[in-house]
Amino acid sequence: MNNNIFIKNKNQNKFNPDIIKKYSDLSTKRNQSKFEFLNKPYKVIIKDKVPDKINSQNDLKINMNENNIDIKKNFETLVNDRNYLDNQNKEKFSKKNYNMNRNRFDFRNYQVNKVSHQSNDYQSLKNDNKKYYKKESNSLMQEKSKYNEIMNNLKKQGII
Repeated sequence: MNNNIFIKNKNQNKFNPDIIKKYSDLSTKRNQSKFEFLNKPYKVIIKDKVPDKINSQNDLKINMNENNIDIKKNFETLVNDRNYLDNQNKEKFSKKNYNMNRNRFDFRNYQVNKVSHQSNDYQSLKNDNKKYYKKESNSLMQEKSKYNEIMNNLKKQGII
């Protein structure tokens, strides 16, 4: 069973110094490099005070003890608005209003489908009239040719 290719670990005693060197170089480079902290992702959150000089991550922390009253008020208004909208939607889409909503949806769907299809009524009527007149003219021409043949035959026989 140890001879199985899929189970056997191919890298049992392999030493690769290039990978170790690259890893150590990258780790030292990461430790030596200094990142420049920017407040770009925080511009939406921080509106009142924007830090001028940023030296560490602590400069970007938002102090929640300040302006705590405004945050609570804003949160309460958001919760109240959402509750109001939820209550309206519950009333609007309740089971007792199901038939009315279903009828509105069906009517709206009917209107959208009616508007979305192109109307070719004028062209189809026009083409139908052309076909009808061509058909009638062909039938009249056939009758005319029959009468002409009858008249020619009567003339040949000397009856007329």
